[in-house]
Amino acid sequence: MRRTERRSEVYPAAFVRLEHQAETLPLMAYVGAGLSERFPDYWELITLTSGRRAGQDAFYRLKREKTAQIDLGAHLQLAPLDAWVLAYVKQVRDFILFRYGIPPANISRADNIDARIHGGEAGLNYRFNDRWRLESSLAWAFGENRDTHRPLPQIPPLEGRLALSWEQGDWSATGLWRLVAAQHRVALNEGNVVVKDFHRSAGFGVLSANVAWQAAATIKLSAGVDNLLNRSYSEHLNLAGNRGLGYAAIRP
Repeated sequence: MRRTERRSEVYPAAFVRLEHQAETLPLMAYVGAGLSERFPDYWELITLTSGRRAGQDAFYRLKREKTAQIDLGAHLQLAPLDAWVLAYVKQVRDFILFRYGIPPANISRADNIDARIHGGEAGLNYRFNDRWRLESSLAWAFGENRDTHRPLPQIPPLEGRLALSWEQGDWSATGLWRLVAAQHRVALNEGNVVVKDFHRSAGFGVLSANVAWQAAATIKLSAGVDNLLNRSYSEHLNLAGNRGLGYAAIRP
């Protein structure tokens, strides 16, 4: 790519949200819709060196991502209970997908595909009294390459969180239990400019805890231990895809 080559584009974006507050309950429900477009970033345009010839250079070939999303949800605030739920569907035209190690020359390249992502989240918090509070959440996502009807890479697995917090005066403490399901829907050696799917990941549970002291109005000291039970586990989402950007580039 010569230094004199440029791309300059202006993209539209719009978002609208309709909310409704129930008359008999402290319940708010909403539905939202949005449209946005994303210009390929610097690394997506210049990182991959394969196919540097007319019509194949990513600088010219990659199209902008175009996203349309609809989401809906509800939020209930009924002391001492606070609960919420949401669901979303996202359609991405010309999603920028990286493929690593394409045979036979073991090259890598980025292409535009059509993708769909949908999922949901829910949470429930309960305050027992002035000192004790329970917080919980659950999140799930599903991604599909609409061109091949295969999974999208780097989609997080089902994850639940349960936290118990205590507060008294200037002191506070929290115990957190993360429960993450296995992820079997993977796209091997596909991802984005910095990450890719290496293999399926196993589920795990991790227990952590921390304590904090409010020493002054502007000073708070805290200490904690992650993975109290010293469990061996691996996160499905990673930063080990592209050696050119300084990441681990682990082989599958």
